[in-house]
Amino acid sequence: MNRLINGTMGTLLLLLLLCLAPCHADVLQPLKIELSVYPNGAYELDVHANLEELLSGAAQPAARANPEIKAEFKRLSDLSADALTSEFESKQHLLVDKIAIMLNGKRVQPKVSLVTPRGKTNKLRTSIVRLSGQLPENIDAIDFGYSRSLGEVVFRYRRLEEVTDKWGDWVWLSRQKAKQSAASSNTDSNADSDNEAPPVGEVFTDYLVLGFTHILPKGLDHILFIMGLFLLSTKIKPLIAQATAFTVAHTLTLGLTMQGLISLSPTIIEPLIAFSIAYVGIENILHKGLHRSRIVLVFLFGLLHGMGFASVLTDLGLPKGQFLNALLSFNLGVELGQLAILMLCFILVALPFRNKRWYRRGIVIPASVVIAIVGIYWGVERSMGIV
Repeated sequence: MNRLINGTMGTLLLLLLLCLAPCHADVLQPLKIELSVYPNGAYELDVHANLEELLSGAAQPAARANPEIKAEFKRLSDLSADALTSEFESKQHLLVDKIAIMLNGKRVQPKVSLVTPRGKTNKLRTSIVRLSGQLPENIDAIDFGYSRSLGEVVFRYRRLEEVTDKWGDWVWLSRQKAKQSAASSNTDSNADSDNEAPPVGEVFTDYLVLGFTHILPKGLDHILFIMGLFLLSTKIKPLIAQATAFTVAHTLTLGLTMQGLISLSPTIIEPLIAFSIAYVGIENILHKGLHRSRIVLVFLFGLLHGMGFASVLTDLGLPKGQFLNALLSFNLGVELGQLAILMLCFILVALPFRNKRWYRRGIVIPASVVIAIVGIYWGVERSMGIV
């Protein structure tokens, strides 16, 4: 009996810890930074940000389980656009101090302005924080640096001239690569070098990591869904059948969405993904083994999740001339993330407990109840944001 209690409590604790972080979207979007240099020497560094995340400190995944940060994020999310603007004006140093603009290696103090936040409360809304100024004569380069506390960052640059004002590709930055990437925004660069395609190996690695981290640790939706698939049966054949159906489906819609052949609003996708999690949990309670309709439903749910996977790439696009490379490496990263979840579940849950007589009533059913409740909660919460 003690082992039954310990197994049940351990499983529930693991699930509850996963669900402590706010899951207000399928995946949190990276911080977007755009640098524009104009013919008259003016520059604008636009930071496309969710102010609720930045002002509350919730930009880092590890911080989102902190009750105080969650409460502050919720408070800011409930504010009107005007109230959030006022909040930013009193706390703008929390963002501005974390971004350094340097001219010829010397930090400058730009003018700070804010474009009114867009979007509904209780949903992720985007604001543009603009850092602007004038380049002195004989400036060789404009660089910027940023704090790791801002989370994931993507950057692109354009120099507006008579011939072209095209943006370069988005570049995913790490803290170590920030200055190197920003330094490429040389004031003397031409349009061809601005839009030069990144190396194939670098694109493959960047999008592989992006796909993996999309699942672990950021994709709580997908983590719970995969755990729900795992809980139905610890036998290899049912697990492979479900995983294959899910993989084929999300690969299909990921590719079609990125090609622009299909499109569905996130306000529809997000609630449906949440309810798919709830369904899997409920079915685990009602059925002991794999059946044909389960495979069909997992495939249909995979179509939804594929469009959710595409959301992280749609706004950023894919590197010129490397669509297939980036798409396949991102999808491979997603698969590795899902495999990591299954391996962790197998090692932590199946190996020690699957042969126990109480495995189903002590682990499968309680864990599935938690998964179903969380899925319903997220689904209702997201559906309310549509109205």
